[in-house]
Amino acid sequence: MTRARVVRFLVRSRSSPLALLVLASLGIGAAGCSHTSGPSEATGEARSTLTRDLSPSVPAADQTALEDGNASFAFSAFAALFDVDGNLAMSPYSLSSALAMTYAGARGSTASEIATALDFTLPQARLHPAFDWLDLQLASRANVVESSPSSNPRPFALHIANSIWENPQSDFEEPFLDTLAVDYGAGVELADLAGNPAGATTAINAWTSQETNGRITALLPPGAVDSNTTLVSVDALYFDAGWVQPFDKSQTAPGVFTRTDGTTVQATMMSEAVTLPYASGSGYQVVELAYEGGMVAMDFVLPTAGTEAAFEAGLTSQAFTSIVGALQPTLVGLSLPKLNMQGASSSVAAMLEKLGVHAAFTSAADFTGMTHVGSIYIKNVFHEAFVAVDEDGTEAAAATGVVFEDGGIVMTEAQMNVDHPFFFTIRDLPTGTILFMGWVADPTM
Repeated sequence: MTRARVVRFLVRSRSSPLALLVLASLGIGAAGCSHTSGPSEATGEARSTLTRDLSPSVPAADQTALEDGNASFAFSAFAALFDVDGNLAMSPYSLSSALAMTYAGARGSTASEIATALDFTLPQARLHPAFDWLDLQLASRANVVESSPSSNPRPFALHIANSIWENPQSDFEEPFLDTLAVDYGAGVELADLAGNPAGATTAINAWTSQETNGRITALLPPGAVDSNTTLVSVDALYFDAGWVQPFDKSQTAPGVFTRTDGTTVQATMMSEAVTLPYASGSGYQVVELAYEGGMVAMDFVLPTAGTEAAFEAGLTSQAFTSIVGALQPTLVGLSLPKLNMQGASSSVAAMLEKLGVHAAFTSAADFTGMTHVGSIYIKNVFHEAFVAVDEDGTEAAAATGVVFEDGGIVMTEAQMNVDHPFFFTIRDLPTGTILFMGWVADPTM
């Protein structure tokens, strides 16, 4: 059985405003399958004859089921990865969408475990069209911004694309290719990964550069693809957004941030007094800052100092819905630290196993919906995220790598000083999709 090399990189160039990149490197046990060298670029495409469904008919009940399931998984994953003393940034949407494509090729108990862990409650025939609908909804947000006046010169961009790169000798199941084409807009690009890894790397980087508006031009460094790599799956999401109400940079100043253990650090604090959606409850305060277009926003939830662990223990999808459901326009004196969170790539396989994915990580895995050539199973799953918050808006990025182997308005006055550990989300408001979420224990880390 061949062994997959891990292809899991978050590449953020100095000029890149934002990119969310999901990569999967799959090693398929293909005894007797030979490889020959080929051209440096992609040699063709093993695409279904069907085209992307740009107007999927998805019942409202299925839309809600996907939204609710994604939200439930988001908080389950967050709880499994949470460390009260450490920073955490993740993209639940990245994990859900990347694993949904994997799920399309899963069968039997492998599929059942993935569905349970990811809270996929819809059958496959309805789940993938629902993801298509959600993907198209998110992609349409930029159109809303373009059609409305803007006071923030920072342009809004949200673009999602998928592709899979495979050796020409591989044999994919037609229904799997149909699902990729119709519901994810992806085909299988044929590139000689094994015989000409440098050429394949060039082709993949060119595709990624195009899909990220030329911001990421060298996603895969030399050596990332080698003779043992048989498949690379790339999901690119490009996002950049400015606040509806930017902070006044002249009000930004050093401030004290107290960590969970009582020690302090000097943070750069942004300040403003403005009417924002705000609420307070037993043990928390929450404020919401909207991006241009008003359809995507960032929520900051500040637990009462000293109760951070208890707050996280009670943080579920339902609890979060209740928290943001209480938001009311309020004149808030807000003090918020600037963020620049760049985490190292780490394995989330243990998290998925904790949530019930077992067979997919063993030789008993059943991915026959994807291919009948050899036997494949998930070797590891890696995830990395980046979040930066400043006076003008937000940059955020994440990467997931799946490695396969053989009411009424009540005006009040409030003060919210985000000067100790807090929880945040970046979410699409119409669908409730959580694009990013995290915990800031120390904004200077």
